[in-house]
Amino acid sequence: MGSIIELKNKIDIVDYIKKDGIVLKHSGANIYKGLCPFHHEKTPSFTVYQDSGSFYCFGCKTHGDIIDYVANRNSLTRMQAIQYLASENNFELDIKNNKEDFKKQKRLTELLTRIDEYFKYNFKCLEDNHPAKQQILKRGLPTTEVYGYCPSSDEFNNYFQKQGYTFEELREIGVNTDNDFCRFSNRLVFTICNIFGQAIGFTGRQLDSNPKAGKYINSANSAIFDKSRVLYGIERARYKAKDTKTIILVEGQFDVEAMHNAGYTNTVAVSGSAFSKEQEKLILNVIGNDGKIILMLDGDSAGKKAMNHIFQKFPE
Repeated sequence: MGSIIELKNKIDIVDYIKKDGIVLKHSGANIYKGLCPFHHEKTPSFTVYQDSGSFYCFGCKTHGDIIDYVANRNSLTRMQAIQYLASENNFELDIKNNKEDFKKQKRLTELLTRIDEYFKYNFKCLEDNHPAKQQILKRGLPTTEVYGYCPSSDEFNNYFQKQGYTFEELREIGVNTDNDFCRFSNRLVFTICNIFGQAIGFTGRQLDSNPKAGKYINSANSAIFDKSRVLYGIERARYKAKDTKTIILVEGQFDVEAMHNAGYTNTVAVSGSAFSKEQEKLILNVIGNDGKIILMLDGDSAGKKAMNHIFQKFPE
């Protein structure tokens, strides 16, 4: 059992980054340089300082220690990165100084996993003529285990209260609104995961034609979920994308499922048409600086704007 500082000292930052697929070349006394994994560049500006266990990119200014590297590389919170590194290195953390924060993070992560399981179980129980399943069947797609369904807000809240969770916790992870209404009530649900496959948020697709409610809604941003830092399907797409050094970028969840069903499992969605710097980092993590992005965004003005934005970042 040890501290976070001892965990960091246990890991050689140069070795770790090299194993992560980044080519580093010696550039002085315990200093290494390579192409930055956090932005697209042709001239190395990413500098790693082995003695201090830190890094700095003179191009995009991203910097920090091994924890910041893992967090930025994989779109994790710093606390999630600490937990990941501890698990990866069989290191038992002495969390007495951060006991409440770690306990809270673990509980909220478990709650998200339980909600994911709850939505998927409810979907599995639906008849084929239910509107949620019809959304999938009418598109000619199989009703696989990636889909979920949320019943009424009251039913959802009652279930998780009986499981010992509070309204405050449901609000804190962005599932419930400020007045304790479940955002995904009576919606088809897609689970959004981080790159390691942990549930961090959800997208709900409307089943009726209520003009006052959005066709698609996402979990509210929280300490765990930030829409601009995630890509739907990344946890499933990363293996083929890494092997082929190619990722296919689409707008919506159904686009991803249709592409995966057709065998293009290296497809991810931005869940809209915006494309952020954090999503760029996540893609570069998988395909590398010399990888390719194939764009299949919608042809409307928003889609064209997103395509122009991406072409500026990846001109080749």
